[in-house]
This record gives sequence, C-alpha cells and structure tokens, in this order.
Amino acid sequence: LFQERSVITKELTARRKQAETRRGLERERQENATQAKIKTGQEQAKKEQDIVTVLNRKAINRLAKTHKAIHQAQTAIEGKQQIRKQHFVEGVLKLKNDIEKSGAMMRSRTANRDKQIQQEKQSIVEGNTDGIVRHRLQERMLARKKGQDLADATLREMEIMARINEQHRQDSAQEAKRHEKALVAVAESASNRVDD
Repeated sequence: LFQERSVITKELTARRKQAETRRGLERERQENATQAKIKTGQEQAKKEQDIVTVLNRKAINRLAKTHKAIHQAQTAIEGKQQIRKQHFVEGVLKLKNDIEKSGAMMRSRTANRDKQIQQEKQSIVEGNTDGIVRHRLQERMLARKKGQDLADATLREMEIMARINEQHRQDSAQEAKRHEKALVAVAESASNRVDD
C-alpha cells in the first residue's frame, strides 16, 4: 500500500511537472507570438509612415510647382497688360497732340481774323467803302469757313476718341479672354502634375 501510494505520488508529481512544463512552453510560445505581432505591427506602422512621408513630400513638391507655374503665368499676364496699357496711353497722348494741333490751327485762324478786323477798321477810318464791303464779304466767308473748320475739328476729335475707346474695349475683351485661357491652362497644368 505504501509502495502504491509512493508510485501514485511520483506519477502525480511527474504529471504536475509535465503540466507545468507544458504551461511554461505555452506561455513562452504566446509571449513569442505576441512579441512577433508587436514587431510586425511596428514594422508595418514604419512602412506606412514612410509611405505617408514620401506622399507628403511629393504633394508639397507638386504644390510648389503649381504655385510657381501660377506665378509665372500671372507675371506674363501682368507684362502683357502693362504693354497694352502703354499702347493705350500712347494713343491718348497722340489724341491730345492732335487736339493741340487743331487748337493751334484755330488760334492761327483767330489771329488772321483779328488782323482782318483791324484792316476793316483802318478802311473805315480812311473812308474806303470798297474795302469795307470786301472785308465784310470776307468776314462772312471766314465765319462760314471757321464754323465748318470747328465742326470738322470736333468731328475729327470725336472720331479719334471713338477709335481709341473701341480699341480699348477690344483690348479689354481680348485681355479678359487671354487671362481666362491662361488661368485654365495653369489649372490644367497643375491638375496634370498632381495626377502624375
């Protein structure tokens, strides 16, 4: 009986040790699996972070290129606008010059008229009736001519102003179209770069 008890005790002890060994091995296996999962997760997170970093860098580069393209387009557009403004200013200055020339012609005619009036006064003082009649006829003709010249000068000024206004309107319309096309081209270029 004692021997049987001893055998049973040894057997139970052996089984207990085996169970503890199995539990220890299982714990170790689970710890190893957990460590492997943690390591795999860390590696995956690092890969994802690297991918995000690369994508961010590419996006920043694309954005910088887009900003540069937009800036270049705006600079080109502003340069063209400046050239058109310069042409418009030159047209206005030419108009001003033409108006001043017309004014000089009118002043010259006025001076001639004053001279004729003086001659008529002189003829009256001298009692030269033929000269008076002749001067009055000339005066009427000059008045008609002066009125016609004034009308012609006004008409010329109006035509010049109309031409400049029409040119300015056409330039503005063309500028708006060019500006719209340039912005569309820049947007498409930026979109293509982002897609690349």
